[in-house]
Amino acid sequence: MKLKKVLAPAALLIALLMTAQALAGSEFLFNGYATYTPAPDQLGATMDVYGILSTVGGVPTPIAVDMDNYQYTVHVEGMTIGGQSSYPPPPFPRMSSIFNGGMVHIYSDPIAGGTAADYGDVSTFVDGELILFASVDDGWTLNLMDGSITPPGVFTGSGAGTCDFIGGTRVGDLSLAEYFLNDWNFLGLDISDPNPPVTPVPDGFDRSFKTKLTPPNDPTASENSTWGKIKDLYH
Repeated sequence: MKLKKVLAPAALLIALLMTAQALAGSEFLFNGYATYTPAPDQLGATMDVYGILSTVGGVPTPIAVDMDNYQYTVHVEGMTIGGQSSYPPPPFPRMSSIFNGGMVHIYSDPIAGGTAADYGDVSTFVDGELILFASVDDGWTLNLMDGSITPPGVFTGSGAGTCDFIGGTRVGDLSLAEYFLNDWNFLGLDISDPNPPVTPVPDGFDRSFKTKLTPPNDPTASENSTWGKIKDLYH
């Protein structure tokens, strides 16, 4: 009976720890816009994305950020459409583009004395400290659908692939936090053609585009304890 009494709370503790790990998470989320050269959805076209870090929702970032004193921006460049396919109705036209190459750059710029990001001047997104940069793995895929939740002719959708962090002044922080550097999830969210007034797009840009980066592993902090303290949790 004594053994059963010890094993029962121990098993419960393990289950609680496993649940905590499953619920933990972190992300870099940037609200922004994409522009294509020479034009969207053409074979061989390149895509650039510019965005500003958002912490709305309270999801922690993989490394510490200081939103009170710094602005954090992302620039995705050099992604090239290497393959494309389209699917006619029913029920709605769909289109997939497969990208090869590209880099993701994350910058930090002081709010006092720095340059605020301005979509009218994309150089303001890349004039700070380059804290992280990653290479995009070939095969990043963008899936769009026409008219599913928007007027006909307005494509919306999302994209997914992976990237590998390879440098930046704070890449060591990722390692210290025990994140793997390779195979981060690189997602494009809420991608949409211009659809005013619901989805306005600044001049010079082709689509709205949220950039989301999530780690392939989820380090969970550990804390030393004693068996007595563990038993006290159940008293």
